[in-house]
Amino acid sequence: MGYSLPEDALFLGFDSSTQSLKATVLDSNLTIVASEIVHFDSDLPHYQTKDGVYRDPLVNGRIVSPTLMWVEALDLLLGKLQALKFDFQKVVAISGSGQQHGSATATDLEEKLGKLAPAHAVAGAISSYFVERYNFDKSCLVIQWSGDNPNSLAGLTLNTPGDLAISLGTSDTIFGITKNPQPSLEGHVFPNPVDPTCYMVMLCYKNGSLTREDIRNRYADHSWEVFNKYLEQTPPLNCGKLGFYYKEHEILPPLPVGYHRYVVDINSDNESIDYGVEFDASSEVRAIIEGQFLSMRGHTERFGMPIPPTRIIATGGASSNQSILKSIATIFGCPVYTVQRPDSASLGAALRAAHGWLCNKEGCFVPTSEIYEGKLENTSLCAKLSMPAGDKDLFSTYTSLMKKRIQIENHLLEEFGRL
Repeated sequence: MGYSLPEDALFLGFDSSTQSLKATVLDSNLTIVASEIVHFDSDLPHYQTKDGVYRDPLVNGRIVSPTLMWVEALDLLLGKLQALKFDFQKVVAISGSGQQHGSATATDLEEKLGKLAPAHAVAGAISSYFVERYNFDKSCLVIQWSGDNPNSLAGLTLNTPGDLAISLGTSDTIFGITKNPQPSLEGHVFPNPVDPTCYMVMLCYKNGSLTREDIRNRYADHSWEVFNKYLEQTPPLNCGKLGFYYKEHEILPPLPVGYHRYVVDINSDNESIDYGVEFDASSEVRAIIEGQFLSMRGHTERFGMPIPPTRIIATGGASSNQSILKSIATIFGCPVYTVQRPDSASLGAALRAAHGWLCNKEGCFVPTSEIYEGKLENTSLCAKLSMPAGDKDLFSTYTSLMKKRIQIENHLLEEFGRL
């Protein structure tokens, strides 16, 4: 059965990220009616942060943030909404993405955090401070917060095992839902914020858009148009040419900086591999695109995700590139959808606020999908089909190529050692 939210009710979601604090407000039709952002560097310059943090000049890699800045940012953000004549009285529930780089070593932290709670549970009623200062209704519920990645999963409406999302940004991230995760050191397993019977798995790659841009600049005349032309004119599978491109120290697999090129026999089961070969420009382009998605497919499958997935939702800058989406659809063997929402974490927090409110009203867990069942296309949560599933025969052949890539990856790990 479908459930409805109270007419005129609003649901507020926050995303407390490293560089900013964002807010998204949904109405009862799950349409975005307001959004605001506070950039720590520019809106709160007296803290003198750069990219929202302080970098310790004496300890390499040590980064801290002034915690009072986050408190002030919350008041500033609500003040911005107040200046827009936003009616806080209509907000019936709030949730958010917690600061993932907070004080992990605070005194008595475990006691302060309290016991683990279901993501849809009510943490309590809103503080009197916000009632008096911003005119929130005192019955407004605060739903348990989550992290930015779990909330992004909610905001992208991933809700069933087999759903995957690929975020193509400065770093590339792939995450999805499974009932049977296979935990390992190469990725993360989280409680699923929208369904306690499943898990969220996530894998992170450090070499994303900047590494793709490096190959574009070297081999495609600094032009995405030329890059896409090369990608389209080379055959799928790239005649067995596999590239490993690490402009930065990679996380998955943990390998140092370096570019490695190999040619394998696609039609053979043996490990016939040519090392140290040179690729032409178009082969370089296809190698970096296919290589990343073959790696993603291999590691997500090993991590317990069903392959082929039910669907993939692509986000991030490169998700607007149809040639790249075509490679995703072919390698993963499923349709690819895209969204035009840059703030999926705060949007997911607002959706989870609505979900938590509904679960509290019903006195039991209600599947998140029940909120938007049959009306998703008319909400701010909708995604559009951008690329149908690729050729089934090609999908099977990519399975063989993927296994060969993982074999080479293991050889690289043996040669260079884990960092």
